[in-house]
Amino acid sequence: MRNAQLKPGCNVQIDVEGEYIVGLDISSEISDQLTLIPFLEKLGESLPAKYKNVIADTGYKSKENYVHL
Repeated sequence: MRNAQLKPGCNVQIDVEGEYIVGLDISSEISDQLTLIPFLEKLGESLPAKYKNVIADTGYKSKENYVHL
């Protein structure tokens, strides 16, 4: 790009249980930090049970996400 302008893009989140994809979300958020809570809430509405353990990489690291978990 080399012109300091942001271009539209998407951020894809995928939830995997074992070896199966059980959740998918596409957002226009730039950072993963802002997608974790809405993604988990969306999963909670569509899955019969809630997860006891959530594993995510450091891209999701924020105080808000830690408090939510």
